[in-house]
Amino acid sequence: MYDSKKYYGFIVRGDLKSAVEYVKEFPLQHRRYKRYVNLLCSVKPHRFCSDKVINEICNIYAKYWNSVFWLLNEGNEAERTLLDDLNAFISDGVYADIDSAEEKLKILVENRGFHFQGGMTQGYWGPYIWKKTNRKIYSVKLPHAFERYPLDMMTGFVCCSWMDYISLGRIGTGGWAGDDGTLACVKKRYFGYMHTSRFKVNFLKHEAQHAFDKRSNPDITSVQLEYRAKLVQIIYGKNLRAFAGFLSEADGSKEENSHAYASNLLVSNLTKLVFNEEYVNDLDRWKKEQNKIKSAALKLLDA
Repeated sequence: MYDSKKYYGFIVRGDLKSAVEYVKEFPLQHRRYKRYVNLLCSVKPHRFCSDKVINEICNIYAKYWNSVFWLLNEGNEAERTLLDDLNAFISDGVYADIDSAEEKLKILVENRGFHFQGGMTQGYWGPYIWKKTNRKIYSVKLPHAFERYPLDMMTGFVCCSWMDYISLGRIGTGGWAGDDGTLACVKKRYFGYMHTSRFKVNFLKHEAQHAFDKRSNPDITSVQLEYRAKLVQIIYGKNLRAFAGFLSEADGSKEENSHAYASNLLVSNLTKLVFNEEYVNDLDRWKKEQNKIKSAALKLLDA
């Protein structure tokens, strides 16, 4: 039987090869498999939007994602090629690194009426390019704070970084917390769920905890940020759905993939408290100890 959590686990870990092979096993997923074949094997540029300049930028990153996740080229090699492609596209000088090139891209994109957020997501390059932003204020209760946060609700995405790309738009970054404490939300991830824990806990409390931790400890690592925010999701979650996702995506092999690495750390530390063992990845065993998980998560957050 097809298990979406298993598929999503492959995606979050960046294991596109396994994700595609898994989808291929199930006749009811044949349409998705064909979409992967068209995405990964076509030599033609993909159409992200009608704006030719924006579309070309997106295709430069699509080439990089194919190189990293499908062709399995080494990260440094893929990054050098990405920088070369960005320099060729910008063509007003040679930029020494991708960060500098993306500063120029931001200007180009914004001049065309779009917003641009560059940088790395969980160890891989990939921009967010969207059309509209609407700011709201949310009051958020956390285990150790109750504060008001400005939130930018973003809509009209034409590019939503690598996880959205390799999952064919099914999952991806739900948003982020800026260094100034402003939260940013990819609205399409929560369409129809704004009044549920999917938004109120999995996004709002998660990202608010990021903002709180960044302010409290400016030197905190990406892994620790994700680890603590995932603990908050467990503390406020109504069931084990979020934890089951963490269990599926957990991977301690690549620290640069902060979500998967933090999930592995979380499962490991909870295992020691709940079972007094090294690591338990059997969800059925966790279900039997469900009443202990929230208190153990709060204990870890306070550690």
